[in-house]
Amino acid sequence: MRAIIASLVLAASISAIAEPTAKKSTAWDNWNNPYKMDANFKSDLNTLPKNGELSSSGLAWPGSYWPNNKGSIAWRWTAKDPKPFKYESPSMYEAKQMTAAKINELSPAEKYDMYVGRYDYPTVEKLFKAHRKGEAIWHGICHGVAPASLHHREPKTVTVKNADGIEITFYASDVKALLANHYSKVSDTGIIQVGKRCFVGGKFPLARKSAGCRDVNPGAFHIIIANKLGLSKTGFVADLDRYKQVWNHAAVSFKTKIVSNVSLGKKSPENATRRVKIRTEVTYQASVEPEKEAIIGTAKAKFDVRKYQYFLDLNSRGQILGGEWISKERPDFMWSKEKDKFKGHWSKLEEIYQANI
Repeated sequence: MRAIIASLVLAASISAIAEPTAKKSTAWDNWNNPYKMDANFKSDLNTLPKNGELSSSGLAWPGSYWPNNKGSIAWRWTAKDPKPFKYESPSMYEAKQMTAAKINELSPAEKYDMYVGRYDYPTVEKLFKAHRKGEAIWHGICHGVAPASLHHREPKTVTVKNADGIEITFYASDVKALLANHYSKVSDTGIIQVGKRCFVGGKFPLARKSAGCRDVNPGAFHIIIANKLGLSKTGFVADLDRYKQVWNHAAVSFKTKIVSNVSLGKKSPENATRRVKIRTEVTYQASVEPEKEAIIGTAKAKFDVRKYQYFLDLNSRGQILGGEWISKERPDFMWSKEKDKFKGHWSKLEEIYQANI
């Protein structure tokens, strides 16, 4: 999916003990500094939890990434003939004559514009202008789905009536689509990113040596998962594709194991006194087809498990200084985003969401 364009939050001041030297490549650099995400993260490997998960049920729900080549959330996903980019939305008069079944076939964007009384459909128009059928299949709004799923419990289907007396049913995935659209295209809340994006494909080995394609430092990765999912029981988002494509997914749980002690590497930090081999599994929400009803707790709720292996370099106090990947599987970058407030044209999204939880 499309790259996230976001300003990065400057790293907080970190003590000399916790911050590794940048002279060696296995130590994280400024891009990979985990303390950008939280200055109070713990780094002692022996005291960090070896497993953890989100504390609140109903979060990190699987959802569609609303592909751009279908019109994003202007896709009439329940219609027998969606007519991507070619349909005409109903006027107020036409909407009042429509059956409930026909209104149900409208896209999430149409339903929302209708609910707020905008029969000129500004959301639909904006999406049709921004996207086209020929876009790459991976372009969508996973960068909206993932943070929305971490801040809002999975919505259910709800029927509401607009000011003109028109009843509109928002299916669970319609509400997911609106939340995801807001987080990806409307939001002005802050993003904190650890690691750089890789802009080249896996078939170009020389280009992969660039800083962005070395992927997030495994030392920073371990600190983030153990602190977020293990200690605070909160989530984060990771780009699971280490090359050009961007597939953002919210983390649900993790478990890790110290496999063995090994010799320090040639590129270990100067103050490293110990190196350990780590095996970790992280479970992420998956991309799924949109559904009319909520899916958590059903067979339709899919989750991906990614298995990682890496070395961690530690100082004499057992604090993580950095690391080196062993497995080819690894996230490209990790990030977190603050919860959105729905304002202006989107203020009524809160009404719809609150009506069904």
